[in-house]
Amino acid sequence: MKPHTESNAASDLQALVADICKEGSHLLPNFVDLLDSAVEKTFELSRGIGAENKSTNSALENAAVLLWNKTVVMKTKGVLANMTIAKLRHVAFKMVTFSCSSTNDEMSLRKQILMGMKTSRAWIDCQNFDYAEKVLDLVNQMTQTLHVMVVERINQSGCSNEDRLAVEEDMLKIVCCRAEVFSGQGRHDDALQCIQMAKEFLPKFPKEVGYVSMLCYNFGVSCYHEKQYQVCTVWLKESFDLGKERSSVPAKNQARTLRLLASAYLEWNEPGCCEKALNAVTLANTEYLHPAGLFLKLRIMLKSQENPAALKSVVEELMKHVDTGVELCHSVILLLQQHSTEVGSCPLPSSSLNRFRNLPEYGRLLIAYLDLLLRTDAHTAKAFAKECIIAHNTDCPMDGDTKKQFHVLFWEQAALDFEEKQFSDALDWYNYSLSLFRSAGRDGGCVGEGNLAKLHRNRANCYISLQQLSKAKEALSEAKEADPTSVHTHFLLYKLALLESDTEAAKASLQAMVENQSVQSADDNNSLICLAAQIAMEQKRESLAAIALSSVVTHMTDNKQVLRALRCLVRLSSAHLEDLGQEAARQTRGELLCHIRTASNKLLVWSDTEDCDRGRLRTEAAWFMKIAWNLALKCEDDPATMKEFFMLSYRLISLCGEDGGSLTHKKTCVLMATAACVQLARTAPSESDMKSLLEEALHYISEHKSMDNRLLDGEASEKTRRPAQTLMLLYEFEALTKLGDSKAESVLERALVLPSPEPKLFESFAALAVDPPARQNKLSMRALKVAIHTHLQCQEPDFVKCSKDIRQLVEQSLRCNEEEAFTYFKETADILDNKAQGRYPQMETVWLMTKSWNTGIRHFCCGSYAEAERWCAMSMRVLPHVGSLKDTYEDQMMSVYTEILEGMERQRSTQSLEE
Repeated sequence: MKPHTESNAASDLQALVADICKEGSHLLPNFVDLLDSAVEKTFELSRGIGAENKSTNSALENAAVLLWNKTVVMKTKGVLANMTIAKLRHVAFKMVTFSCSSTNDEMSLRKQILMGMKTSRAWIDCQNFDYAEKVLDLVNQMTQTLHVMVVERINQSGCSNEDRLAVEEDMLKIVCCRAEVFSGQGRHDDALQCIQMAKEFLPKFPKEVGYVSMLCYNFGVSCYHEKQYQVCTVWLKESFDLGKERSSVPAKNQARTLRLLASAYLEWNEPGCCEKALNAVTLANTEYLHPAGLFLKLRIMLKSQENPAALKSVVEELMKHVDTGVELCHSVILLLQQHSTEVGSCPLPSSSLNRFRNLPEYGRLLIAYLDLLLRTDAHTAKAFAKECIIAHNTDCPMDGDTKKQFHVLFWEQAALDFEEKQFSDALDWYNYSLSLFRSAGRDGGCVGEGNLAKLHRNRANCYISLQQLSKAKEALSEAKEADPTSVHTHFLLYKLALLESDTEAAKASLQAMVENQSVQSADDNNSLICLAAQIAMEQKRESLAAIALSSVVTHMTDNKQVLRALRCLVRLSSAHLEDLGQEAARQTRGELLCHIRTASNKLLVWSDTEDCDRGRLRTEAAWFMKIAWNLALKCEDDPATMKEFFMLSYRLISLCGEDGGSLTHKKTCVLMATAACVQLARTAPSESDMKSLLEEALHYISEHKSMDNRLLDGEASEKTRRPAQTLMLLYEFEALTKLGDSKAESVLERALVLPSPEPKLFESFAALAVDPPARQNKLSMRALKVAIHTHLQCQEPDFVKCSKDIRQLVEQSLRCNEEEAFTYFKETADILDNKAQGRYPQMETVWLMTKSWNTGIRHFCCGSYAEAERWCAMSMRVLPHVGSLKDTYEDQMMSVYTEILEGMERQRSTQSLEE
């Protein structure tokens, strides 16, 4: 760097320092920026340049001294952070070294060395070891220079050696600082070299042995915290060796170093380390016996699994030490707890705790000691628990927290014993808790009556497991007295009643469980009721199970649990359905209907939630759908219930996914529901009920059509759809005719376009058209004509069925229009003459002949000879087809027919005379 550039840097730095040194500058927002700029400027200064301008150097030195003094003042006041102090000192130091670089007098060097050592210490305090190292390197050079100058002066003048010792003392301090820096940088080998150099100065400065020893100890502490245990042991041994046989290092400090060395060996956990740790702590205890050393020795012995006698000896020595406090005693107990499996029997007698009897922390010791005994010797633990309860009742009452902790330990141990089926031991621990509870009044260290009730329930559980049912009942009575609304208490009473085969008591307890459910513990209560239902089902107590399951359905919010309960209820209700009487079966089917409807609603709600498991949903819906379907099929004598079951099946199928199979099933459900509606309408108690049912049927029919249109057309599907279509046409026709709707005729029209319709369909139409309250004779007659026509279109007509249709058509037409009826007679006679060929039923032929004859006779009696002759002639035309009965009727019919003809002749003669 050129001198001109350095001169500019010095000027800039001087200006920055002037701003920094202004009063209150440290409060300015740009103070840190000014200081950082000054630090940066120091890098542009090089020692050894700047001698050319003495006035500039003098001004720079004065500014540096002003800055240093201001730093001292602000450090004393404590208004600046350590990092700021370090930066300020660094700037002042660099300015002084630059301005005094041409000066080689001892006074100037001593001043620079002092400033440099304080600056390096400031950087070390900030953990900025790199800056500290740079400063120390510079200070070290100055010290070496000063040392040479002092030695030369002493050799020339022969004056005293004090100045030389002062410089060498500074050299010792610098070496120690460098050791700190190297240790902080993790350069432990370099730090050790520095310590070795420091040891060379110690014979001249024996009072500094303690300082160097403490320095090594501190290095060891840092390594210990950083888990560098091997390096830690090196530093601690160095510290101990420095203090050997040195009065300046107290035995107490030496023992402390050895304890830490033992801890490092213990944590290092390498082969042989345990033995080294034990040797180190033994030596520490020899140097200075301290409870911490005995505690550490106990730790090491526990880890190395020393024999119980040796452990007991160390514990006794530790507990007898006058400086052993309650906290250390507590730590000893906790340590023994951690190694309870290696300890065997407890090496700590309970009497050793008595020295802390009057301290507030005594209760904490009792708790920890009882916990220790529970891990090592349960029998001794029971004896100790009794002693504590007796002491509590006499001269050493426990505080509230201690009592709570005793209860916790008693209950935890009881729970462990109960789980291991040691019911008698579990009962003992619960009884200890009860004794402590009662001895302290109703609070007993517990919170509220609920804990007392729970304690009695736990005792009752033990009695039940021991088959001591009478004592269990007593315990539960006390639990009920403490908390009458507890579902847990009623559950145990329920369980006890089942063991005693007292069904009524069990039912009362179960009902109490249902009635006393709370919102705050709903899940817990429901779980108990589920368990009660399970127990009842296992013991074949179906009525109890039904009560419990119904409560689960009513109160539980978990869909899975509710659906599981509904499944169980359905199974229970349907198990003996076929064995019940008619009324009981009807009532049971109503219950089943309610259960399945609830399941359907739950599934529908569940399907709309984000966490819905679609696979599980379909499985559940399919199960309930099958049950509803099968139950519907068994309701032939109860069409109302049948309809409800089929519509539930329809809703549940909708939750199973949409495909051709599901649509077919849904169509069947709608078909059966329609049939049930029509059937109910036929026997409806009032016209309004009938109308409502028929309209409901029409709604189902419309839905059926919609689903039918969604199915694929084709020959196979047509065959499967035809029966359902036919039935739905009939139901629609019946509903429309009974409602007096003119759309009924359109149903007949749709039937006409069906491919190859059966005559029976139109026969049904005909019957339905005149079935009360329907009175549509014309529609009925049209349907009959279609039926007759369909019969006659067959290759082999069924004249038996056809004749019945003809009779019905004739009867209806005679009531409406005799002329039309005569046309049907004529057409029927043509059938007899040309197509029937003797296959027309004889009795139907006789009926036709008789009906026509009687109609003619009626006209004859009224004097209508022409009409009489026409009808009787028609009867005479049918006569040849009656077979063997012809001879029976022929003579009489001919005689009457002759009279009719004569009457016609007389009537014509009379009319001629009148004309």
